[in-house]
Amino acid sequence: MNLQLYLKWIYVVIMIITTSCSGQNNKKVEQMEETEISILKNALDNNQHELKSDKVFNNKISNYLGIDTNSLSNEGYDEISLNGEDIDYQVSKQGRYIKIGQDILPDLDSVKQKIIIDKEKNPYIESITNLNKILFLDDPTSIALVTHQDKDLATDLVVLFDYEKNKFLMNAALKNIKSLDDQPKYFNWCLLFYNDRKKEEIIRKDLLLELQKSNSELISNLITFITKNKSSVNQKTIDDCLAFLINIKLKESEKNEDWNTNEGFGLLSYCYETDNNLLSRFEKASFFNYSLIKSATEAYKVFNPNGQKDYKIQDPDGYTNLRKDKNTSSEILQQIKSGESIDVLENQGDWWLVKTNEGKQGYVHKSRVKAN
Repeated sequence: MNLQLYLKWIYVVIMIITTSCSGQNNKKVEQMEETEISILKNALDNNQHELKSDKVFNNKISNYLGIDTNSLSNEGYDEISLNGEDIDYQVSKQGRYIKIGQDILPDLDSVKQKIIIDKEKNPYIESITNLNKILFLDDPTSIALVTHQDKDLATDLVVLFDYEKNKFLMNAALKNIKSLDDQPKYFNWCLLFYNDRKKEEIIRKDLLLELQKSNSELISNLITFITKNKSSVNQKTIDDCLAFLINIKLKESEKNEDWNTNEGFGLLSYCYETDNNLLSRFEKASFFNYSLIKSATEAYKVFNPNGQKDYKIQDPDGYTNLRKDKNTSSEILQQIKSGESIDVLENQGDWWLVKTNEGKQGYVHKSRVKAN
């Protein structure tokens, strides 16, 4: 056998072994998931977690998480993704419950003996039980336990799972949020918008008003967060939410007639200076009927007579291409119609970094941009 054939033979053997091991590992994981699901399902049943039907489970998953259960696996676990990021929870359509964490429980046989047979208490199982009995059964005992003994779970229930049915649980959750600095982005987006985007009103206005009462500084943090980050929510709804938050801060300092020391005015000015097209969008939306924002904007124009420019695409072809990089051979991300407003994020050189109304960022040649 020559060297080339020998090497090919070695490669084939390695691939067979690797594929075999991978398949065995996947099968082992599936078996462990199946065992764990059986254990947790029995534990929940033993704790009076009795769902009447699949329909109840499906409706709750849709209402709380905006997830169509038809997209879930019939076996094993599915990751729960909110605003494009996986959270530290999983859902089992097979077991009809939500699990905390992503790791399989260690020593499943021992867990089964202690939990199912010996009826021993387990803090992790109790947390899962409380989580599911609150979400699916609105169980008052579980609500009381979580409200007083598990503030972090209370926070996740209210923020991540949109559970707003109990004012005591909500108050405990919001008071537990001391800062947003260390929170993942999806946490902040969940504070702002419901997971179920089919709702008539997806901005969480009641919750945000309660958050303002418990920690007004967090409202300021959310305003700056919106201006710096992308969301899958459409631009008009983002602007509506931003206006709602700014109005909260303006009302908070309404008696302060000195614009230079008015926090709400400072935040509005920051937003206008960060987003070059925000002022014109607010004007087109009649400031979302917030008279305080309209008055503050008039003051802003006095202080910054040349501070705002409205940028639009102007191209004889009727559209221009939004590109990934600064050259004509780069990938086209979107076609922007002539006359459409854009935000200019960076205007150095021949290619400008812009953001479209759909929230996409990319480059267009400066010759295709007109400033009004």
